[in-house]
Amino acid sequence: MRTGVLLLCCWLLIGLAARAQTQEEIDHAVAAAVAQNLKDEDELRQYIYVEDAAFSNDYNNGRNWTPVRHERYEHLIVGGKPYLKLIAKDGKPLKGRDATREEKRYQEAMARAEGFTMEDHLDEGVAVVEVDDSLEPVPEKYRHRLVRKEQMDGKDLWVIECDPKSGSGLSTTFTLWIDPLTGKLWKYRYQVHQDTNTALIGTYGIHEYMDERGVMLPCHSEMHFRTREGDRFYNGIGERDYSQYRRFQATAHIVDVKPSASANPGSAPAR
Repeated sequence: MRTGVLLLCCWLLIGLAARAQTQEEIDHAVAAAVAQNLKDEDELRQYIYVEDAAFSNDYNNGRNWTPVRHERYEHLIVGGKPYLKLIAKDGKPLKGRDATREEKRYQEAMARAEGFTMEDHLDEGVAVVEVDDSLEPVPEKYRHRLVRKEQMDGKDLWVIECDPKSGSGLSTTFTLWIDPLTGKLWKYRYQVHQDTNTALIGTYGIHEYMDERGVMLPCHSEMHFRTREGDRFYNGIGERDYSQYRRFQATAHIVDVKPSASANPGSAPAR
């Protein structure tokens, strides 16, 4: 009996030790992937993304979605951070005062970034992710767990789920595809489950990043959103398709309009 109890205790200790070691390896892999990604972000300096973005300042008394301004930006990496450089308005290149003002703003940003290297931020433990120009903390505010293993391009990758820790105030989840041997992040999936700020209600989005070198570049992103104007809710879909590495197309449109009395602002729009 005593021998059986000892064997059971040994088995439990071995199991706990193995579990702790696995979690330690997962933590290490996530940290390594974050550090590797920060280094890879430096390569983004050579790429320019051009976005066409339509804005609406007038809903025509809540009846129509009316684009009133069309701007064109270059997406740059300046000082390790996403930078939007305005290059055209309403289909015409910037000129005059607008061009001078934008060039001055860009030169000031370049001056502030002089001497910057991505290694300067390695100790911060954050992944620089170009998702709505946000910096998502990984892994401090997230708990991460190994859920399965997958093969991609002949490599055995760990698939790790990252969920917000209690009290973090975050409403996003991440899925990471990591090579545990090199720490390279091969794929990245980002989900916003709900956002209850004043402009967006029930926001839901999926972003997937993939690059053969492990640099996180968006291939396709999709956002389902709901905005409120007066007594109406506008359900819409926004999509971005990235062709090659230098350009992408961005579109957004309203799919339906409902009176606020029949809408549930706490739920995400149907896909």
